[in-house]
Amino acid sequence: MSDPVDRDREPDFSEHGGHDAHGHDAHGHDAHGHGGDYSPLVTLGGSGLLLLAGSAADWAGCSYPFGTIAFGLSIAFGAWQVVPVGLRGIWRDRTLDINILVALAATGAVALGDWSEAATVLFLFMLGEAIEGFTLSRTARSVDALLATIPTIANVLDADGLETPTLVEEVPVGAIVAVRPGERILVD
Repeated sequence: MSDPVDRDREPDFSEHGGHDAHGHDAHGHDAHGHGGDYSPLVTLGGSGLLLLAGSAADWAGCSYPFGTIAFGLSIAFGAWQVVPVGLRGIWRDRTLDINILVALAATGAVALGDWSEAATVLFLFMLGEAIEGFTLSRTARSVDALLATIPTIANVLDADGLETPTLVEEVPVGAIVAVRPGERILVD
């Protein structure tokens, strides 16, 4: 995944054969797991492990300094993913998006002294974005596979009943097309 929380870029579906309507154009997911950039997953994992470490320190009664340090580092991992994207949205698009709202929620929790809450909010947001990116990636691959099965040549029957291979885009209106058992219907 390139950047599962980057909602301010316009998507490029050209690599998917032009299927630009799989439902997330409105908030501009850029990548759906097609690339090899695993930094968001590493960040998510680091944030989660530090959140667990901070929770374990709290449970063991070592909340200060161990729990606070672990939660602080978990917050830093989350902020590394969320804040730059939110700030780009403000500066470039002049909009407040979910990234800024999550950052504000985490900042408020830290200001109230609830570091574990701030770390949890950021971690859960990144987890949700990672799951969404994974799901969108699978959907895009499924649509790609479906589009790959669409035939490009139709067998058009002429007046004598002879078949002429013709590009689907060039089949005239009203033409009769031969479709054999098991073949896909190319035109309607």
